[in-house]
Amino acid sequence: MFKQFNTRLLALFGLCLFLIVSCKKDPEPPGPGNPQYDGIEGEWQANGMYISEFLSAFAKVDSIYAIFDKSFSYRMEHFDATGAKTIYEGIYEQDISDTTDYYYIRLRQSSPFPAVSEGIAAVYLAQPDSMYLEIVQTNPHIGALAPTLTGGFGSSSEGALGRSNIQRFRRIGE
Repeated sequence: MFKQFNTRLLALFGLCLFLIVSCKKDPEPPGPGNPQYDGIEGEWQANGMYISEFLSAFAKVDSIYAIFDKSFSYRMEHFDATGAKTIYEGIYEQDISDTTDYYYIRLRQSSPFPAVSEGIAAVYLAQPDSMYLEIVQTNPHIGALAPTLTGGFGSSSEGALGRSNIQRFRRIGE
């Protein structure tokens, strides 16, 4: 009788396991964020305390609206406290690091004047996503050095600028 009970219990356990596996839910949707974006692609906004100390103090930037689109063109609108706007446009490149979660970024600006800026970015999936961006104009050379992937955030001009050149953006337009 004990053997028969074990056989029935084993059969019942197998049936329950079969039902659990066959009634499995659809896969869970991806976690927070939007994996349909590639790196810095998307619409971003930074304002208030998220504007770098450098841009806030020297260029009087109050807020930034940025679009990095799928065709690798970008548009950044810088606003001052009076609402005056300066628009920067061009094309961008991004390469993910093999050793960190950072992207190497190069902005080839065509307007309002030709320039190249280089730096690093990191995108964090959240609700909404956030992006940290640290770039330095490298051509024409203005005396500053771009941050490096190995140095990480705060490595502009070999660390001389500290964290004063880091922007923090929030993804918008989702």
